Amino acid sequence: MMRIVALTLMLFCVATAHAQFRIAPGGTPRPLGKDTICFRYDFRAGDTLVYDMQGFDSIAVDKSIGESFRKQRVERIRLVCDSVSRDGMMYLTRQLLAMREENYRLSPPYDTTRRAAHPWTSRIHRFAIDTLGHRRWVSMHDERLGGVSPGGLFHPQLVPIIDSSCGRQNQTWLSIDTVMLVENASPSPVLVQQNYWRVVNQFDTLGRSVKRLQYTQSGIGAYEVAGSDVDSRVTSVLASFGVCTFDRTLNVILHQYVTSEIKFTAITAGREATGKHYVTVQYSLRSLRGRDPQRRWEARK
Repeated sequence: MMRIVALTLMLFCVATAHAQFRIAPGGTPRPLGKDTICFRYDFRAGDTLVYDMQGFDSIAVDKSIGESFRKQRVERIRLVCDSVSRDGMMYLTRQLLAMREENYRLSPPYDTTRRAAHPWTSRIHRFAIDTLGHRRWVSMHDERLGGVSPGGLFHPQLVPIIDSSCGRQNQTWLSIDTVMLVENASPSPVLVQQNYWRVVNQFDTLGRSVKRLQYTQSGIGAYEVAGSDVDSRVTSVLASFGVCTFDRTLNVILHQYVTSEIKFTAITAGREATGKHYVTVQYSLRSLRGRDPQRRWEARK
């Protein structure tokens, strides 16, 4: 049964991977006013952004296996805007530059391990987005190489789809999107997500003028590796809450907080396991360097 569900979801997702679905809330649209706040991504050719990420993971596998883990991660991520097309599509390259993590096994045999390197640091991932974050194209350096990022298959997105450009304070909207998470694993996991967005406010902090959005997300994800050596399928149900803080001048994310519960079912070599993965992450912009000197910025140390 799980195989049928997973394959059905995969077929649906692949068929719609290059389309973004948006539905507007019912009722009369709220007119824009003095408290209107607008959001968009403005990456420019030559921009290089470096983000620091702190992650906390808690993973529990079903009682039949009885395993549980806790993990603390620190990552540094580089995002480069290679070019911007005439129609405004921004072509981005993403790479994990460095990572450090501590793993705690909370079930017998108890153990603690530390690592300061990961195969994912050598991977190059590319995608093209519009000003609202909709992905129109994705690719990776070598799709023949399998693997999973340190954060797992459905790690929260650094550049989420915000879907609507302007709204008044406390105004909300609903969106549905299909996303290939090329930066999380190879082959790419596919996520069908529904986000409920709310405009929060705008204010000044740490010498910057910022604006803030928050969202709740539900989603269904699928991942499959099939071959002579490996046969693995994972389906997941996600529930998340996030807060995105945009810089009002640069129009990029200055800080993002996300907490997520991921219920998963994994089938590997005919063996099924279910469990939950709780993850909390914080992305913080460390620096932005570009061709325009006025866009160069570095976080205070």
